This record gives sequence, structure tokens and C-alpha cells, in this order.
Amino acid sequence: MAAQIQSAIPSKPTLQNVSRDDLREGDVVTLTSVDTHTTYAWTITFAPEDEAGNPSSAVLTASTAQSTDFTVDHEGPYVIRLVVDAGLPTESTQFVRLRYLTKFADLKLIGAGERRDQTAVVPVDASAEGWANDQNWNMQTLQDFIARVSTSGRTFFVDANRGLDSSNTQNDPDIAEANADYSSINSAIVAASNATPSPSETNPYVIKIHPGLYVEDLDLEPHVHLVGLSVSGHKSEEETIVVRTVAKHDADFTNVGDFCLVSGLTFETNFGTTDPVIYKTGLGTLVMDRCSVVVTGSSGTQGAAVYQDKGTFIGRDCLFTNETTDTERVGFYQESDAVDASDSYFERCTFLGPCGVELGTSNLPNGTARFVNCFIESNLNNASSFGLKSSIDSLVMERTEVKCNGITNAVDIHPLGDVHGSNMAVLLLWCRILGDINYDTTGISGTSRLDLGSVVYEAVNITGTLTARTAVIKGDTIYYDNTTSGLTSENVQDAIDELVPALGLTLDLAYDGPGGSGS
Repeated sequence: MAAQIQSAIPSKPTLQNVSRDDLREGDVVTLTSVDTHTTYAWTITFAPEDEAGNPSSAVLTASTAQSTDFTVDHEGPYVIRLVVDAGLPTESTQFVRLRYLTKFADLKLIGAGERRDQTAVVPVDASAEGWANDQNWNMQTLQDFIARVSTSGRTFFVDANRGLDSSNTQNDPDIAEANADYSSINSAIVAASNATPSPSETNPYVIKIHPGLYVEDLDLEPHVHLVGLSVSGHKSEEETIVVRTVAKHDADFTNVGDFCLVSGLTFETNFGTTDPVIYKTGLGTLVMDRCSVVVTGSSGTQGAAVYQDKGTFIGRDCLFTNETTDTERVGFYQESDAVDASDSYFERCTFLGPCGVELGTSNLPNGTARFVNCFIESNLNNASSFGLKSSIDSLVMERTEVKCNGITNAVDIHPLGDVHGSNMAVLLLWCRILGDINYDTTGISGTSRLDLGSVVYEAVNITGTLTARTAVIKGDTIYYDNTTSGLTSENVQDAIDELVPALGLTLDLAYDGPGGSGS
């Protein structure tokens, strides 16, 4: 059982669930008001005992001040009574804010101080009694609380429908209660980037976005995370949609430790530009969770919904789709570099387009990719279209389906046969390939491998020769090499043990890092 705050009202039942039921021992509850002229008398009328029967030692730091607080020391309900005196019986309605720190339950971020400072606004009626009238409670305000991430960062709220004055300041109390700091996502990103302390791995900032239409080009920043409120459930089930105008959304993360999470957003474009929708550069990591990226107009640079230049890209439960008809357009494109690796990891993602996924260029194969429980489809019946094309060092696909209407190019490995001085390994486990698997080993100076474990496919076409390796023959894994004119078998676990750890990418590391603390 967690702790919770309740409100004592004279001659009426105690008001339950003033706070969310997720307070924990050690959380600091702050009681404050928006009016400095009102006098107050705060009282803890009930506090819980622990399992041994020991009473709570929670004490208000200042029982008659405008702002006071106490520390939760036992699980259970804390009943708070407030008496206010505005001085005159005709005084207009006052507002009291109840703020409480709770676990940051919406996100699991590396290094995040997983707590938030929530604010509930309680209207106090102007009667002589001066007590909080339960009929005046705004329950929507309790749902749309203002969040602040204690010492480990801060949360900004964005609402496209938020009214602003010329200085982008909230002057209207109704707007303040709407819990929106900005009407523009980029404005919130800039504010977080320039905040003190600066965003970092141990001090991330979170921007929570209300459902709406945002017509702007985003410049994503490391350690500034974007979360659509339709995902966290605090607003509605509507989608949060971002429509770019004439330029790409940039994600330039220079350093290896740079990290950004984007969750619950839909990115769309129908403009015929030369950019992808999202352009990821730099050595850092971009994670997209429960997002959609849709290209509905002609677009260049492989026409990608997402273009991964270098660093690491992680996608989970996402849709990457290109609705154009050009054979060069793909749902996801991963560049490769002779110096800096480009790595990607996808779980339960869908890729659609004239071409589904393209990974690397044949002569610069420095990179890895892994697909788990994904669906990849080329919807264009054209000889040059493909479901997945890969020229990177290591490709692993597990329980993934690849479909190509062109049949012959469902999975195309190193299709151009360019010279490169690295190894190339492909591992497919429990996959369904609705078309051919093509592998051109020409020009590969290192080891060329293709391991298929329990894979359905039309045909496997090898150009050149695959490099042999010694292995135990076992199971239903098909291994192709240059030692026979036909096929031999090989232990699939042997291939997993060798290839998968080399990727160094797991979604668990990105989403389930250790929680932080706050006060």
C-alpha cells in the first residue's frame, strides 16, 4: 500500500484521494497557496501507523505559513485540514496548491531521477467558513497536474491550443490551470536546452505534449525527451501529431553518451523536399517508442521516413512508412561510415514503402542492425524494389517477416558487390521471407556468412562464394558455405553465441536503467 493525501472538511466526509496513490516513504509533500495575504492554519488530523503500531512522526514545518511541508514516513492515508482567513467575507475565491513528490512512473530513462513534483489546485470558496468546498474541486486539474522532475531535471508541458501573450507568458489563470508552458514543441526544447542545470545523462528534461497539430521543424536535443500525453494516459487517446513544413527534423547528437527518447508522437510530411522526415546524426542514441513516421510526399535522400547517419537508433512499437511510389524511397535508411559505426535495434516495428529498409552502402559497411518481431514490406511490384537491403557488417533478424511484391528481392545482401575490407555476417532465425534471399559476396575480403535457422523463403541465390567455418552439425539450421555444391547444417545456437553479443545493443539497457532519486 502506498501513502496518499486526504482532505478533512467540516461536517462532511473526508475527501478521499486528493493525491495519487503512489507516494512513498521519504517523499516530501508541500502545501502552498497562490495568495500571500490569506492566513492559514494547516493541521495533520490523521497519520498512519507502521506495521509494528508505531505512530507517524510527520510534522508540518510551518503550520501557519503560506507554504509548509512534511515528510511521508509510513504508508497509508494522511488527512490534512486547512483553515483560511482572507480577512474580508467578500474576498474573491482563493486558490490553494497541494504539491507532492511521487515516483516518475511514465518513463524508464537511463540516469533519470524518476520522481516528479505534481501540483493539484484546490479552489477555496469565499464563504465565512473559509473551508475548501469539495464541490469546487476541479478533478481535471488533478489529472492534468503540473510536473517537475526534482533535482534530476524538469518537465515542460506543451499544448498547441495554449493561449499566449507577446512574451510567451501565462497571464490567464485558466491557461495556467491547463498545465501548458508552451504552444510550440521547439520552444520547449530551446527552454530545456538553455536551462540551468544543463540537460545531461543525470539531469534529463522531459517535454510532455498534449494532443494537437504542431506545424514546425524540430531540432531534437540530447537528454531532452519528448513524450506524447496520449501514451501516458493523462489526457486522451488521441494522437499527438507533428507535421513538418519544408525541412527535416534534426537529431544531431555529437557525443557517444548523448541520449534522447521520443515517445507517442506521429511525424508526417506531404512536402516534396530533399530531406528525410527525421535525420539522425552524431554518435549518440535516439530512441523512438510507440511513434509513427509517415512520408506522404516525394522525398529525397533515399526518401526515408528516418535517416540514421551514425551512432545508435532504437525503435520499439513504431511504424515507419513511405507512401510514395518512387523505387528509391524507403521506410528506414541506415547510413554506414568507414570510421564511425552506425547501429540500430528494432522491436515490434513495421516498415512499409516502395522499399522497406536499406542498411548501409556496399563499400562502407561499418554497422550492425537487429530486428525482433518486426514486419517489413515493399509494396511496389518493381524489379528494383526490395524488402530489406543490407551491406553492413552484421545483420540479425528474429521472428521477422519480410515481404516484397517484386519476389526476387525480399532480402538483398551486399547487392552491388563493391570492395570492402571487412567481414559480413547475416543471421536469420524463425523468420518468414516472402521472396528470395540474395547474397553477393563479390568484393568482400573478410568472412562472408549466412545462417538461416527455421526460415521460410522462396529461394537463396548466392553470387560468389561464402567463407567456410568449422561447426558442429545439428538441428534444422541451414548454413551456406563454399565447401559443398549443396547445403550443410549447423548449430543455430553456435551462430547466436557468436553474432548476437557482437551487436552490443539491447532494448532493456535503454529502457530499464537504474532509477534515480529526488527530494
